[in-house]
Amino acid sequence: MTTTGTIAVLMLALAGAGSVTPAPDATPADLPEIGRTKATTPACAAMRDLVIPSFEAARRADARFVDAQKRLLRYAEARADVKNDRNQTGTDNQIQEVSQEARLSQLDQDAANLLAHAAVINKALGDPRLPADSKDPDVREERAQLQALYAAQQARASMLAELGSRDRVTLTQRQMAELDMTGKNAKAAVHEGPPPQPFRTPPPGMPLLSRNGFADKQSLGVWTGTMVKTVTDAENRAAKSFLPIAQRCG
Repeated sequence: MTTTGTIAVLMLALAGAGSVTPAPDATPADLPEIGRTKATTPACAAMRDLVIPSFEAARRADARFVDAQKRLLRYAEARADVKNDRNQTGTDNQIQEVSQEARLSQLDQDAANLLAHAAVINKALGDPRLPADSKDPDVREERAQLQALYAAQQARASMLAELGSRDRVTLTQRQMAELDMTGKNAKAAVHEGPPPQPFRTPPPGMPLLSRNGFADKQSLGVWTGTMVKTVTDAENRAAKSFLPIAQRCG
């Protein structure tokens, strides 16, 4: 089954878990009745109250990241449009920098939202109903898969936040340099040499950006594609693991 199909089946199973109260004669043998109330195992309680909300938070983060990927491509264009030639008039450069800064703020918000969704999973991991030392194999499996899912979601959000943080520092430094050039050293600045060439090797985990719009879009596409695969693989493994537990919970 494809990743999308697996997740879709899981979500249908989880959405139905606990939503329908079966007739007494339909109660599974491993969930005995106490009076007329069906007993709930620790794994089923965790599935309903912790796993389902966590998985939904992960899927909301995925939807947000799809939009963030589109904004990243527009950001690459704005970033490449900022002129590096110090002989250019300041007005043109300032307009492009305002555009870059506005798009950078959007990416900062995307990263903050992704971190908030990841925090939902982290909160579930801290719940006493998912103890690390549980003797219940289903509870241990739920926790293990949520940990893997959280790690993938957190890493993606953190990398997006780091990209924004690094570029904001670079933008601020450039703006400060431009302010200096409009002062008493303006004439000398016009005759300065070309700006430093971009780094050939990106920082660990970061894309290589060169201020060439086309090349930067390709680099960002590969970068985000790798993150999407990592998160999707974690979700697929979690879905395959959660599904039989959810089915046993009825």
